Amino acid sequence: MISFLSLSDGDYSQAITYYTQAIELNPFVAAYYGNRSFAHLRTESFGYALSDASKALQLDRNYIKVTVSNSQKLGQGNTLKYTKAMSR
Repeated sequence: MISFLSLSDGDYSQAITYYTQAIELNPFVAAYYGNRSFAHLRTESFGYALSDASKALQLDRNYIKVTVSNSQKLGQGNTLKYTKAMSR
């Protein structure tokens, strides 16, 4: 999948574009939202990351990738920004 390749190459802006297109085609796939959430985290768009992570969990409560990303993949500096984005 092209969007996964963009994530693995570090082209997060392009990955966001591709996952957005995938969501437009099928808005019921939790992985699309979870992966776009990760790309938003990497571009420090924390509000969008939280929104997509929440949507992924709404679609699939067992989508562990989102839970792990939210709790473990954030660095200390990003945690503060992410917490601020959540409280808005």
